[in-house]
Amino acid sequence: MPINPLRGDKVLRIEDKNSLFDKPIDLGTTPQKIESGGYYWNFFREGSNHAYLLNGIINYEGICENNLIVSSREINLLNGVKNSFIFSRGQYVEITPISDFERIKKIGFEILTENEINYNVPLAVKKREELFDHDLNKVKAILEKSYGVNTRRINLISSGRTKFGKYFISDVDGKEYVFKYKGTNKKEIESHSEIIFELDSYFPKIRKRIDNPSFYGINMGDGLYGLEEFVRMNSIKERDLNYIDKVGKTIALLHNSLNNSLGSEILNLGVSKKGENFSESNLASMYLDITKYCSKSNILIPFLKDLINRDLSVRMRSLPDRIINGDVNSSNVVDGGSNLIIIDSETFGLDKKLKEFISPLLLKGENLEPRYINGGLPRIIKQYNKYSQEPLSEEEISILPLLLQAATLKYYVVRNIRREHEKGKGLQGTIENIEGIRGDANVY
Repeated sequence: MPINPLRGDKVLRIEDKNSLFDKPIDLGTTPQKIESGGYYWNFFREGSNHAYLLNGIINYEGICENNLIVSSREINLLNGVKNSFIFSRGQYVEITPISDFERIKKIGFEILTENEINYNVPLAVKKREELFDHDLNKVKAILEKSYGVNTRRINLISSGRTKFGKYFISDVDGKEYVFKYKGTNKKEIESHSEIIFELDSYFPKIRKRIDNPSFYGINMGDGLYGLEEFVRMNSIKERDLNYIDKVGKTIALLHNSLNNSLGSEILNLGVSKKGENFSESNLASMYLDITKYCSKSNILIPFLKDLINRDLSVRMRSLPDRIINGDVNSSNVVDGGSNLIIIDSETFGLDKKLKEFISPLLLKGENLEPRYINGGLPRIIKQYNKYSQEPLSEEEISILPLLLQAATLKYYVVRNIRREHEKGKGLQGTIENIEGIRGDANVY
């Protein structure tokens, strides 16, 4: 048996060196009743791993992917576990394939309804929201030493939940820049800078360091920052079908450049593979959250069940990986004439190219409620396939409406359940988005 659970009153450790689950494994007798005693469940997400813990902690060792755990143990340790639903209550432990949604729904609904859920912000997200408030004189000194910029004016730029990490710079010659947080992975940030440098018709021009020309980013203590030009062009005033046409063309031409010989060079430099944010564990945790906190869950749950029944996760996994930007939404682009200029470049990664279509079709700005543009799905497919060297396949076209519906549901869960706790807000817009996507899928 590949599973090695160490069970005690407080600790659960599970190792799965083969990562193979084709049938349920029952390691106990009968689940024991746990009295709440005022306790609440803590929700944690790390990559595609989701955990609901009754005042416990969890640690992942090795490569753990696509897992959902519901446990009353104080300490939970997973080593090399993949594609699993793990349920631990008292001395009872059950391990089930993550594809067994009926079992997950039954256990999850029965257990999680007993107590409130405290949703913890993922560590990667929390990192970006808790950047340092750097002393502006220190920033000015670094800009002069590392980039040769003699600063005349410097202002902090705040956006959404991110209060720090972005600065507007104007030098004595009237040139304008943005100095901003890029991340913590040095190799990846340097590869991103190569993308921007080679494709400056799609991105703001970057400023290379003069004190160390081999590198772009500079360590500010809370991560690596980089300097790029501040783009003053026409912002997107309205998300309409003309905007969708331009987005379709822009991402097609961008993909053409990213996934040819330049793409091979970039991959060698280091572009990370993005996580599966529409895996079975994601859909299952969304189901549990909607069922618990959405009083009108009978409206949304059929949509989610349809995605599960149509094997969205499996079908997405079968598609080839490509280099994408992943965040081409109307607040991140300006009109550059023949194409759009993409302001943010920190989101590059290896992923399914269908995910490139989510942001332009659904998002209209940070912290604003997602809104699908009716008629957008067939228009963006038409424009993309017109200019792309690798047009969307019939399978990709079939999957895309399902992916957009899953993204709509995910935005609802994250924004209105896990983050805002405004349980009723956004429900009607979510329903309208899904109905619009479904209507356009039938037209195409």
